[in-house]
Amino acid sequence: MHNLLRMAGQKIRAFDDAYAGKVSDLIESKVKNSNLKFGLQAGSATPITYRPGMEDIGSAKEMMLALGVLGGTYGANFASRYALPAGAAVLGLKGAADITAGLYNAASDMPLLPQDQSNTYV
Repeated sequence: MHNLLRMAGQKIRAFDDAYAGKVSDLIESKVKNSNLKFGLQAGSATPITYRPGMEDIGSAKEMMLALGVLGGTYGANFASRYALPAGAAVLGLKGAADITAGLYNAASDMPLLPQDQSNTYV
């Protein structure tokens, strides 16, 4: 079981590394402003499956600050590369389902999906 988990983790890391590399190449080729390029690289082109060594950080306060910055960077990377595109796909599918249901309901007396009656005005 441990070996299967390790193999799955290696595949996820390889996928994330390749994805981050493609995003980084795209940013390098399209963005000319160096400040914007740095922000985009830090915000979306850094692999999220690695953690830098933190052995040299002195106090607990500095360690907490470093972990907070690192967590924010990982969160921004995850959101921009995985969560936002998945959310857009789900909303697109929802829109397609609503259009299909509307077309069906327009052509039929029997509604395909129950209609929300809360916004009807009498």
